Amino acid sequence: MNQMLLRLKQDSQAVRAVVQGAFLLLCAWIGVAFVLFMERGAAHPAGAEGFLPIAALLSLKHWIVTGRIHGFHPAGLFIFLAVAGTGLAMLTGHWRTSLTPGDYQELIPAAEGLARR
Repeated sequence: MNQMLLRLKQDSQAVRAVVQGAFLLLCAWIGVAFVLFMERGAAHPAGAEGFLPIAALLSLKHWIVTGRIHGFHPAGLFIFLAVAGTGLAMLTGHWRTSLTPGDYQELIPAAEGLARR
């Protein structure tokens, strides 16, 4: 046990493998609970909603590629678009009112410096 903890402390790839394994087990558990919910009417697994943002991004890609909105969960796509649009509108409004033209002139060289790194 001590050797395993020492290896996890020293090897970041081992930590990564442990975290990925734990996430795999969690997803499998949620999947089994969801199948039981669908087939037998068991309790709805709380973790199932965690996949909604992923499904929304996949629906956005499907809409862009095919031109059709995926019929499985269209609400997820529209929730994502509303949140992203509101975020962009708030960000744009914030930058527009809080920065002066001189601030923009100072930000451009700083951004170029970050791009060179």
